[in-house]
Amino acid sequence: MKIVIITNIPSPYRIPLFNRMNEEFKSRNWALHVIFLTKSYRRRKWQINEQEFHFDFEYLRDWNLAYKEGFTSLALSLLPSLYYNRPNIIIVGGFSLATLWTLLYAKLFHIPYIIWSGETIAEDKIRSRFRSLRNILRHVQIQYAAAFVAYGTEAAKYLQRWRIKPKTIFIGTNTVDTEFIRERVRELRTRKREYIAKRKLPDLNILFVGYLENRKGVHFILEAVKAIQSDSSSPVFGTHIVGSGPEEINLKRWAEHNDLHHIYFWGFKQKEELPEFLALADLLLFTSTQELYGLVPIESMAAGVPTLCSKYAGCTIDLIEDRINGLIIDPNDVDDLKQKIIYCLKKPEFMAILAENGMNTVTQKFSIRSSVLGFEKAVRFVTNIPQ
Repeated sequence: MKIVIITNIPSPYRIPLFNRMNEEFKSRNWALHVIFLTKSYRRRKWQINEQEFHFDFEYLRDWNLAYKEGFTSLALSLLPSLYYNRPNIIIVGGFSLATLWTLLYAKLFHIPYIIWSGETIAEDKIRSRFRSLRNILRHVQIQYAAAFVAYGTEAAKYLQRWRIKPKTIFIGTNTVDTEFIRERVRELRTRKREYIAKRKLPDLNILFVGYLENRKGVHFILEAVKAIQSDSSSPVFGTHIVGSGPEEINLKRWAEHNDLHHIYFWGFKQKEELPEFLALADLLLFTSTQELYGLVPIESMAAGVPTLCSKYAGCTIDLIEDRINGLIIDPNDVDDLKQKIIYCLKKPEFMAILAENGMNTVTQKFSIRSSVLGFEKAVRFVTNIPQ
């Protein structure tokens, strides 16, 4: 049996998933082929090493419509590619032109297709442009799909709103290579004191990792830091901003204008460089006011870093038990954010509990294997293979 996955680009957090999927599928005599719509787009600065791809793959060579934050692939060569590969099952990411081409191919050749989606009700409400047309197209795409793989609970809720039978929805947990992060950070953390002394950093450090745009809420972090630094009784700590984006210059200017101390803007970092910052961090802030899912909190919890996670992130409902393995925050409430930062930094025992419980949660529920299992269940369902 041959399974084709259609997805946007090869991203660092997807490659371990496809590698593990290929390994698991081979043991069942299932062949995997991944079709990427394009190699990359303007916003993404990842350096991809194709030697790490332990699966069969190809790139479409189509003209793409680029815009500020992404791209739309016309996917005109998808039909010929599918015809050449002759899949028994197609798994297609999201609701796009590629999904429409997939639907057409599936109908012509009488094979099932599975939609892999992270869309949430909250995200859908924000997208107001062409809503009527989008809903018509999604209705058609969903109507003919044989099954669905959702990123998590919030994505499953969105699918259920389309009156999809629950038995056709499977959770393929959206995650990262947690084992790599855990082991690499554990190694680096043994040199944490040396790192801090060499760079003359404060003993305590908080961290943000992400694309620097307005919806990521980094300005709320800086406002909270300003409020904390105005109180002489508050702990001294460094604030590390890892990432680049359209708001980077404005954030730097704001921090300088407000005379904030120990603020470090590190720019964009590749996947291999992130463990260095996670090993340094005593606390991670994930402050998005709009987020389809969110992988950074999973990375930080895998690394044993206590995590403050926005209630607006799609991952939060599955990932965070408030005050048990992390803290849920409303980033718009700067005073509450300030109080939680201070509380955590003054309570190392509490942070140690969050860190340990967070690592346990990620190990048990957010492994690559658990994600692959969701896809496997969907494939077995559409082919009537016993679970």
